[in-house]
Amino acid sequence: MKISLEQKIVSSLRWGIIFGFLAGTAHGIIKLCDENYLSQHLLRLTFRNMAVSIIQGVLAGAAVFLILFLFFFFLTWVWKKCVLNYFQITVTPIKKTDSLWKAVFPSLLGLYGLIETIRFITGASSDTKLYLLKISALLIAVLLAVRLFPKDFSSFRKSISNKLTGKPIRRAPVILLVLTAAFFLVQQAEWILFPPKGPNVIFILADALRADHLGCYGYPRPTSSHIDAFADKGIVFERMMSNSPWTKPSVASLFTSLLPHEHGVQNWVADLDSKNLTLAEAFRNRKYTTAGFHANPIISSRHNFQQGFETYQELPLNECDKIADTFLGWLSEHKNKTFFAYLHFMDNHLPYDPPEEILGILEPEGTLSSMTGRNIAFTMRMMTVIGLSAEDRQHLINLYDAELIDFDRQFQKILASVERYGIADNTIIVLTADHGEELWDHGGFEHGHSVYNELLHVPMIIKGPQLPAKRISPFVQMLDVFPSLMALTGKPIPPGLRGKDFTGLLLDDKNNDRDIIAEATLYDVQKNALIKNGWKLIHNTGIFFEDTFLSLGDMTSFFSPEPEESYELYDLRTDFQEKNNLILKQPDIVRILKNRFQLILSPLYHHSVQKKEKKSEDKIREKKLKDLKSLGYIK
Repeated sequence: MKISLEQKIVSSLRWGIIFGFLAGTAHGIIKLCDENYLSQHLLRLTFRNMAVSIIQGVLAGAAVFLILFLFFFFLTWVWKKCVLNYFQITVTPIKKTDSLWKAVFPSLLGLYGLIETIRFITGASSDTKLYLLKISALLIAVLLAVRLFPKDFSSFRKSISNKLTGKPIRRAPVILLVLTAAFFLVQQAEWILFPPKGPNVIFILADALRADHLGCYGYPRPTSSHIDAFADKGIVFERMMSNSPWTKPSVASLFTSLLPHEHGVQNWVADLDSKNLTLAEAFRNRKYTTAGFHANPIISSRHNFQQGFETYQELPLNECDKIADTFLGWLSEHKNKTFFAYLHFMDNHLPYDPPEEILGILEPEGTLSSMTGRNIAFTMRMMTVIGLSAEDRQHLINLYDAELIDFDRQFQKILASVERYGIADNTIIVLTADHGEELWDHGGFEHGHSVYNELLHVPMIIKGPQLPAKRISPFVQMLDVFPSLMALTGKPIPPGLRGKDFTGLLLDDKNNDRDIIAEATLYDVQKNALIKNGWKLIHNTGIFFEDTFLSLGDMTSFFSPEPEESYELYDLRTDFQEKNNLILKQPDIVRILKNRFQLILSPLYHHSVQKKEKKSEDKIREKKLKDLKSLGYIK
């Protein structure tokens, strides 16, 4: 019985749907296990991701099988028309005694070429290529093994083939399609018919923004007029502290409400583990539309920071001024939805390169300084050690403040758009920073190298519907943001978060008995800090963690002695700038805080290594250098 072309196409689609359904289901299960959704009670997100994986698998399977059929149909047609008409070719089946490489080698070579072509077209990574090659090689090995079985196996193989081509297998694709469509439509209907309740959230983070350079935090220069007006109508947390003095662990703590040694993002090349529940995932599970816009490569999708975001867009560093415009373009299309949006600005991060007209506000007569915002961080840190004139230092501070003025204008653009779209009465807007910036407060420059307050003290201003205008004086920390936003939007706080909901401070701000922790420095020896009841203990460990970025520390080590373990103690109630070390004058306080340190951070010290004891592998180093170059740290 001759099979028509239409029947062959239908048969290809049938098998594609079956394999696609199985592959999509397997992919969904693997992804859910990897992301730990069920144990975190993210049921909506579990069903939604499973539905998406299955429908994508079905569509991809049908498309792949159809394309393969058409490809081989075309090859067969070419073979018959262009080869058999001119040549007489006899095909001899492979015998069991033939060398396997005669069949395997050409197949693998052709398959490798196909995979290289797919990788070139899709931009897949070499890891993906290797994975596909391994799977394909395994499939070929299985097919060859079946082909080379003894003849007495042929009857068994025929019976299996007959069963597979019987009526049940013909009905299977229809059943699977109906189940997939029903599963997907029911899940979609739940999200559409029962939209999320609660306010929108626009979370704005300004990278490397010191709190004390804002007017609402006491800075005398006119750097933040729009932010100051926003603060007058919102909640200002006067002592918000970051959990790390550089971006990657700090943002990871913001996203997960865990300390750096708990979420594992402690060094330059670490990725955010999928098992960690993120702030965006929590909102997404509540059916919020989620979007992120940033220009910092170390929190990119490559490092797995996109978890929970439907849209996660990275702009080049030299286009970071387009963050606001990119977000507002997205907002114009999603303003009628309930959303959580994360915006990560890079204006105050090196390289400082503010518009000339803004710099002219702070330097009306110009400057003769040789230092510019385009100097990379390495040059500035080295010049700090060698010696910078007072004029050079002031010029860099002017550049930093000019960048802040530019960001202040971008911030106002967002506020104006929220008002224009009529969603201000149903939107919580949060402004904060991941860390500060040292401007020679303790003899250093930039960030990542210490745990003094110029790097840990960041702004935190929240304005939203029915929230009072108030200033909160007790210490809070970055990992408190996750549970607090859940509370402010009327959502239950997920279990397992280390942070505390600070909304209770709106009613009673006398409680100051919180453990504020900072750790995971980027440069030089590891430094940790504990703030409790107004006292701050700094532990200079004298050790390096694996894969700590050492180069800047190594260069400056020529100018300073070998680091040793030591402690510092400061009374932040009277000495917030940490100029008076009381380590020898308050032994009882030191003993109490040391015991508390060991209780909280004991897992951290088990993973430490001595200086230069272990070096990174070449692949890790390349990954690190790519991020460093994109951020302007090195050329």
